[in-house]
Order: sequence, then structure tokens, then C-alpha cells
Amino acid sequence: DFKQVNTPSVVAEIKAGKLKEVGRSNNTNVEKVLEIRPELVTTYGVGNPKSDSHPKLIEAGLPVAIIAEYMESSPLGRAEWLKFMALFFNRETEAERVFSQMENRYNSIAKIAQKAKKKPTIFSGFDSRGTWYIPGGDSYSAKFIADAGGDYIWKDDRSTGSLNLSFEQVFDRAQSAEYWINSSQAWRSVDDVTNTDRRYTKFRAVKDSKLFNPTARMNATGGNDFWEGGTANPDLVLADLVKALHPELLPKHQFVYYRPLLKNL
Repeated sequence: DFKQVNTPSVVAEIKAGKLKEVGRSNNTNVEKVLEIRPELVTTYGVGNPKSDSHPKLIEAGLPVAIIAEYMESSPLGRAEWLKFMALFFNRETEAERVFSQMENRYNSIAKIAQKAKKKPTIFSGFDSRGTWYIPGGDSYSAKFIADAGGDYIWKDDRSTGSLNLSFEQVFDRAQSAEYWINSSQAWRSVDDVTNTDRRYTKFRAVKDSKLFNPTARMNATGGNDFWEGGTANPDLVLADLVKALHPELLPKHQFVYYRPLLKNL
């Protein structure tokens, strides 16, 4: 989906007409892919024939590599997939160096975060058509929060994916939480939150305007660099979260992917 692309160099290729859309998931146009005659097709699979595209691509004789970084439950685990991608470009040595430096930066920032005198309580997600999707306690998002010195209120859950809860279930546990991290990408201010559902006004985090979203690098078509550059730079994402929760620990850091949701003037 070209509208979801944020990386400037790729957007420039799209505008120049040098790239082609071939569909997404199980709606991939195999004939179009064959016309392009790619040396490699990278895709992902979830084990559901209704959404996976790779069986059809392989059947058509195309060379396919499955990218499964989304299954990793740790930020560094997802970023380490750059080593896999590097194999196709004979850049393994560079990938090892880049990841090692990133890992060191990430661990250094996490170590700084553990110096915080207090770990603020945090909840995540938002209600969508009666279901609130909450990151599990062993998920990618929960790991970020823990490493940033936060107290995720679903930390005792052992799920690596999402929990499907009702508004009432979340409110019962999260109404007094100090921070709300990762809510709807459509919300740009606290007023957007409260105008969506007046029940949100009862959350302490909303009353105190302590909401942070990874939407600082979204373009006009909705492409969010958090899901591109952010996945590959977890050290910067972690620094953003530490800045949000413990600004005194990283006073010189400027937000890269996250931004606070402020009240309209």
C-alpha cells in the first residue's frame, strides 16, 4: 500500500513511477509480480491461507523469503532481522557492526532508565468498536515499557500478542494509571481523545494530559515511520519513552518517533 510508505527515498521512487503496487496479503496480483520478474520477493506469513500470499507466489515459481520479525517479542529481536536481510546483499559484516552498536546503545539507555526513583504506571491501546486491544505482558510493547522504567499494569500477563478486552475491563484496572502510551494514531491532541468517547475523560492519564503516541513522523498519507525506521532503531524509540516517563534522565534527548498529546489551546 503506497499510502503507508514513509521512507523518503521510497516515496520519491513511487512519485517517479519507478515502483509498482501489486496488492497486499492474499490479494497479491501474482500476474503483476511475474511481469516484474523480481529476483526476490519478501513477504510475511501468519499461517492463515486467507491472508498469506506466499503459497501462491511459490506455486508460481517465484523466489520467496519470509520476513517474520513481527513474531519477535523484544525490540532488539525485531531489529536483528536486519542481519537476515543483509544476507541477500552480501553485507553481513556491516549488519553485524550496525546491530552490535545499536544493541549497546539500547542497553545503555535501559540501564539509565533503571536509575529512576519511581516507575510510573502505564496502560496502552484504545477501544475500537467495543474491543480494547491491549499488548500482552510479554509483548514487544510491554518490553519497551519495562526497559524505559515503566510499570505496565498488564505485566503479569504472559501473552506475547494482544488481549481483547472490554472498555469496562480496561477502565477497572487502568483508570488510575499515570500514563497512556500508544493509543489511536488518529488522535493528535487530548481533545481528539475525549471527543471520541467521553468515557476517556475519567482516566487519570487523560485528566493529567500524560498521553504519548508514536506519531511524530507521520506523513500526509498516513505513512508512519515508527513502523519503518522505528523497528530498525529501537534505541531511539527507547530513548523517546525514557524521555516521556523520566525526562530528567535524558535531558538533552529530543523526541524522534513519539510525541505528547497536548490539549488544544
